[in-house]
Amino acid sequence: MNEAREKMKDSWTTHGLRVGMKTLFDGVLAAMERANKQSQQIRNLIQAVYTKFHTDHGLPKTKPANFSLLAYRSQLQKLYEEAEAFRNSPVMVMTEAHFVTKKFFITLVSRVREVFNECNAMSHTWSKAVMAPIHAQVREHKQMLDQRVETVKKVHDNLESLGSRLADLERQLADLARQRQVIDKMLAKLAAPSPRHS
Repeated sequence: MNEAREKMKDSWTTHGLRVGMKTLFDGVLAAMERANKQSQQIRNLIQAVYTKFHTDHGLPKTKPANFSLLAYRSQLQKLYEEAEAFRNSPVMVMTEAHFVTKKFFITLVSRVREVFNECNAMSHTWSKAVMAPIHAQVREHKQMLDQRVETVKKVHDNLESLGSRLADLERQLADLARQRQVIDKMLAKLAAPSPRHS
């Protein structure tokens, strides 16, 4: 738009102004068409992500909300037609180029900018909404994994504690076995008949 404005300011002929206006609107429609194709590609990509999450993580099988730019394209088409009428109106011939350019930008191009801004805002809202179930699933999956990791840590800590306790018990058992041997020897000595003195 800024480029078109500069070219139109530099144009000294009505024909140059008309060409600048047409070029601008052709570019605007082409940009919206590219955006529409990209939005469909993004939607297909998101559908693939939904499917993968459904298959791998049990995300409910749903289709992402559609986002169509057709309404915005339709608004731009109407503005294009208004621009064509403006380009071919007698005002173009009878008014100074500076005023024609100013009027064109105030009445038509500013509305084109509004359509693009609205389209941009809606696309941001859509992208957040369409990714919300995936984000929620990822958060849920992460929480579940964190819980599992915590459980494994507790089991590991318990096993280490059990291992340490078991080693203590084995040491105590070995001590008891030695003590029993000592006691058994003492009992054996006590039970043995004492030698008689003659």
